[in-house]
Amino acid sequence: MQATSPGLETVRLQDTSHGYGWISIALHWLTAAIVLTMWIVGTMSQVASHEDYPALVRLHSTIGVTAYVLLWARIAWRFKIGHPGPRPDSTPFCFPSPRLFISCCWLQSLRC
Repeated sequence: MQATSPGLETVRLQDTSHGYGWISIALHWLTAAIVLTMWIVGTMSQVASHEDYPALVRLHSTIGVTAYVLLWARIAWRFKIGHPGPRPDSTPFCFPSPRLFISCCWLQSLRC
C-alpha cells in the first residue's frame, strides 16, 4: 500500500529494496521509546524510597516483558520482509557498517 503527499516521496507500509517502510520505522521507534522508558524507570528505582521501590521494579519488569515481545516482533518482521539493500547514492562502506556494529553488539550480549 502506498500513498503520496505533495512534495513528499511515496509513503510505504512495507520495506522496499532501497528503503524502510512505516511498519519497520514504527517498530524501531517504539522499541527505542520502550528501552528509554525502562532506563528511566530503572534509574528512578535506584533512588526511590523503600515503599516505592517494589512498584517501580514491577513496572520496570512489565515494560521489559513488553519490550521482549516487541523485539521478537521486530526480528520476525525482519526475517519475513528481509533487509533493504543499499541506497543508490550510498558508498560501499556505509551499507555494511551498521550491520557489522549490530552483529558485534549481539556477540557482546552473548558473552554476558
